[in-house]
Amino acid sequence: APAKTFRHEQYEAYKAGRAAAPDDLHPQIDVIKKLVTYMGIFQIEQAGLEADDLIGTIAKRCEEQGYSVEIVTSDRDSYQLVSERICVRGLDKTDRFGPKEVFEKYGVTVEQWTDYRALTGDASDNIPGAKGIGPKTAQKLLEKYGSLETILSNLDKVEPKAQAKKLEESLEDIKFSKMLSTIVMDAPIDVTPQTW
Repeated sequence: APAKTFRHEQYEAYKAGRAAAPDDLHPQIDVIKKLVTYMGIFQIEQAGLEADDLIGTIAKRCEEQGYSVEIVTSDRDSYQLVSERICVRGLDKTDRFGPKEVFEKYGVTVEQWTDYRALTGDASDNIPGAKGIGPKTAQKLLEKYGSLETILSNLDKVEPKAQAKKLEESLEDIKFSKMLSTIVMDAPIDVTPQTW
């Protein structure tokens, strides 16, 4: 919905790095919404929530009721939703990511995904992460310590010390990045699989 989300309210720079939408985009969205309605395709929007939060909530509700779910998106944050019943496919639908595929490609579990993103950040969403900590380092830290919480509570033991220093200097950015990249999975929306 055309409104700021809770993420924008908590972090003014959220998605600030993105180019402005073309002038003719918004009128097209209105036309698309009308077409989707005429075609009888279910749609939902809610001010204050992003599409990811709606998708996450709907996917988890469907999973709880025994449905299998495929999410088609190029957004890697959706990997935190993956389970034995929920998979993510790229926009070309060739790559299918379940828990095994996420681990094989990134070396972290689905449960560690938001911790991984908190450490590595995401330039496309202006999520800072930890300065100087890349994907390989983040993966190794999570492999050794299991979770972001454990890493941060054991900074005195993290080796090399230069790595621990980088984490310590980025502490606020790391915590904020975790919050920004965590998808809401229990949004207060009146939707069930039977709705559509």
